[in-house]
Amino acid sequence: MYGIEREKAGSDDLETKAARLADDGKTPMYVAVDGQAAGTIAVADKSKEDSDEPRLLAGAWSFDRQILTEIHDRFYPDIYRYASYRLGDPSAAEDVAGEVFLRLLVALKDRRGPRTTLRGWLMGTASHIINDSFRRSYASVQTDLTEDYSDHRSNPADMVELGSQRAEVRAALRRLTSEQQHVLALRLGNGYSLEDTARTMARSLSAVKSLQLCALASLRRNLEVSKNE
Repeated sequence: MYGIEREKAGSDDLETKAARLADDGKTPMYVAVDGQAAGTIAVADKSKEDSDEPRLLAGAWSFDRQILTEIHDRFYPDIYRYASYRLGDPSAAEDVAGEVFLRLLVALKDRRGPRTTLRGWLMGTASHIINDSFRRSYASVQTDLTEDYSDHRSNPADMVELGSQRAEVRAALRRLTSEQQHVLALRLGNGYSLEDTARTMARSLSAVKSLQLCALASLRRNLEVSKNE
């Protein structure tokens, strides 16, 4: 998912602004209105964010308080969205996000923390926590799709916007495998690109595409079964 920040044209030179945005790790794009340069847009993509992971990992293993705070501030929103997508409960999503960072500190202390991909470790831990919750209390699972799915008009998740059918969607999602739920939560709940999802799951692009296709096919079948029951 891309974050967008806008810089309005003012007295400063647009090229200076673009250079500053680039220094901040964002991709500057110029915006024109009526043929005239009006400002710049900073597009923050996750591939650039992930390129900074070696620095964050080194700081985490050193228990650098500033780095640990930066890790929390950077990744908390993604973890929260992911958990909220799968659980459909904002309060429970907050609990999961908090537990993820607690487990990170414990893992670092026990020398079992992430070695190569910080984002993948954090999202994978969130998935494990949610899966454990599902196993402990399957009947009370709260799984939901969000309105972020509104751009995917050609697949079964169109039903998410129909309030009367959300219970069926939740039930259908619960019958997917944990990996299928994981890939749909990353792709549709968090809006990750295929590349971001592949890096997070430590899978190839083709494997992620195949897993997503299988997940959507299973979701469609589950929805059809629910409809006919």
